[in-house]
Amino acid sequence: MVDIVILTKSKLSYLFNCLESIKKTTYDTKYHIYIGDTGSTSEELQRISKFVRDTFPDKNVSLIKFDYYNFAANNNYIVENYCTNKYVLFCNNDIKIIDECIDKMVKYAEDNDNIGTIGCKLIFGDQTIQHAGQCLFLNQDGGNLWVSHRGLRENNSMYNNIEPVAGNTGGFMLTLRDNFTKYKFNERYIECLEDLEYNLSLIGEGKENIYMGNVSAYHYENVTRGRNEQSDERFRVDYANTFLPFIKNHKNKNKILKYALVI
Repeated sequence: MVDIVILTKSKLSYLFNCLESIKKTTYDTKYHIYIGDTGSTSEELQRISKFVRDTFPDKNVSLIKFDYYNFAANNNYIVENYCTNKYVLFCNNDIKIIDECIDKMVKYAEDNDNIGTIGCKLIFGDQTIQHAGQCLFLNQDGGNLWVSHRGLRENNSMYNNIEPVAGNTGGFMLTLRDNFTKYKFNERYIECLEDLEYNLSLIGEGKENIYMGNVSAYHYENVTRGRNEQSDERFRVDYANTFLPFIKNHKNKNKILKYALVI
C-alpha cells in the first residue's frame, strides 16, 4: 500500500481533478489519501468533505486541517503522525494523472533494491515538459552550482527513458516511508528546495533516485499559492542560506556532485 499526501488550499477544481485522476488510473495499488488543508474556507472544507464522501465511499481518504502553511512542516507532520504504509507519495493538488503512474512507480520500487525516490514525466497544460527529473549544474572551475528541472518547456515526446537522476520534485514523488522518517524535509526552507535536499541526502547514502519517463501526469504548478517577486526572492534566500551550505558541508559531497553536469 501507499499513503498519498496532498497539501491544498482552495482551488477546489484542481484538487477534485487530482483526486478523480488517482481513482481512475490506479488499479493494482491499494492506497490511503491524506489531504492536508492549509487554509480553505469553512464552505470549501464542507465541499471537500462532500466530494470525498461521494467519490471514495470506501473511506480511504482523510482530511487533516492546518492553520499554517509550510510545505516541509505540513508534509513531515502528516507522515510522522498518520502514514503507516511502506511507501509515501507526495502529490501536489494541481497534479492530474494521465496513465497508470502510481501502479508502475510502486511496481518499479518493489522490483528494485536501494531506491531513494521515484518520479515521472510531468507536463504543463500546454503539453510541454514541466519536469523530467532534477538537475545539478557545476561550472568547470568547480565554482558556481545551480539547479533546474530537466527538460523544462521542451517537447513532451522527449525524456521517455527510465534512468537515475539527481532528484525528483516533491510535487509528485514516491519514496519509502522508512527513508523519509529518517531524513524528512528540512523545515528551514521558506519557499522550496527541501525536496531536492531530501533526494540528495539519499544519494549521499548510496541510494538511487529514478525518473520514469514512460508514465506521466499533468502538473499545472503554482496554481494554489502563485509565484511572484517575493517567492523568487525567498527561493534565492533558501538557495544561498540553506541549500548551498547543505552541499558544502555534506560528508558525502563527492557522491552528490557526481550527478552534477559540468558546463
